[in-house]
Amino acid sequence: MLNIDSQKKLPLPARALAILFVGVVFALLALFMPAEKADAGVGDGYVFPLPSKHEYGDGFGAGRGHDGQDLFAKCGRKLVAANQGKIQRSEMDGSGYGNIIVLDVKGTDVDLLYAHMKKREVKVGDKVNPGDKVGEVGDTGNASGCHLHFEMHSAPGFWEGGKPMRKVTKHLKEWDKTS
Repeated sequence: MLNIDSQKKLPLPARALAILFVGVVFALLALFMPAEKADAGVGDGYVFPLPSKHEYGDGFGAGRGHDGQDLFAKCGRKLVAANQGKIQRSEMDGSGYGNIIVLDVKGTDVDLLYAHMKKREVKVGDKVNPGDKVGEVGDTGNASGCHLHFEMHSAPGFWEGGKPMRKVTKHLKEWDKTS
């Protein structure tokens, strides 16, 4: 059995080189393996999905496995397509999301989820453009008040096992400024 206490410590110059080496490895990993590959298609052509008075609520990681950003507004306010694409899902979801749509953004690996909708105005297969009405703010499913729960998912997509994108709030705030 190995006794850690009896091991000799590396001399200071060797420890410094080891630390430097580890730092270089992590820097190279960050350079060549971006955290969110789907970010490449997130800036172009997007509009804010809730073009009316709103407030930001819980964001990504706010307890209970929250994978998106909540945007509070009055029930019935118009929700629009944040970009051009095709509707993959339009249904009442039984897992707590309530009325949902999933938009597959054209030319990217990004899927957008709209949840807790009062009303869905698109069906599976519909093609939408930025600003097209897709539904209304609601409080369906496991919702505490009227709001849009908005998620972004990387490849292969929301239902296909893609990862929720941590930068959803950052992206929404950028689109909010320019819409």
